[in-house]
Amino acid sequence: MPARTPIVVSAVFFAVLGGLIYAQETPGLQPANNPNAAPKITFTLNWPSANPQFFKLEVDSTGRAAYSSQGSKANSEPYSEKFTMGAAGRQRIFALARQAGYFNGNFDFSKHKVAQTGVKTLAYEDATRHYQTTYNWSQNPAISELNSIFMAISNTLESGRRLSYLMRFDKLGLEKELKGMEQAAAAGELRELAAIAPTLEQLASDASYMHIVQERARHLLKLANP
Repeated sequence: MPARTPIVVSAVFFAVLGGLIYAQETPGLQPANNPNAAPKITFTLNWPSANPQFFKLEVDSTGRAAYSSQGSKANSEPYSEKFTMGAAGRQRIFALARQAGYFNGNFDFSKHKVAQTGVKTLAYEDATRHYQTTYNWSQNPAISELNSIFMAISNTLESGRRLSYLMRFDKLGLEKELKGMEQAAAAGELRELAAIAPTLEQLASDASYMHIVQERARHLLKLANP
């Protein structure tokens, strides 16, 4: 009998499968089969070596947005948040989707090997279209900018999550976290700071926190409301 060819299942497959299972269990915006649902763009990242190792971010044309993530530690709790995206960010995202043909095509760079930075998927859906594209890295300018935008929004929401934790369990760690956020914001690595404004406002207004903590929170609030 001829030797059987071994079946090799890649780590990427398991990363995508795990992300799909988790995505199905997390709350989001209206499903695609709802004829009254607004056009929606979804971004997902599966990257086992990152933290979070999976996140999903949905935004529709009205600005309603839903975020969910899963940390890299086995005992980490899933995280989800709903918020309203600012008009400028929402309009830019949908304009870039239009430039990329609503993701109808293959945008993954394949001319030569590049570093693995996670399996990413962009999807667009409305009443008549449902397209998606999966990639590791893309040289398409619209896809590249969308990737940066969604990663920066995730950074903001995860920062807000850490602030909430530190406020409860490690107030001395707040100043370091806020300083890092200021540096990330200056580098363009945070977006939609208004989504965590309530947390920043609490830090800025509560005199029980160190003065430097309050000042850094006020600075970030100014960036959230330019």
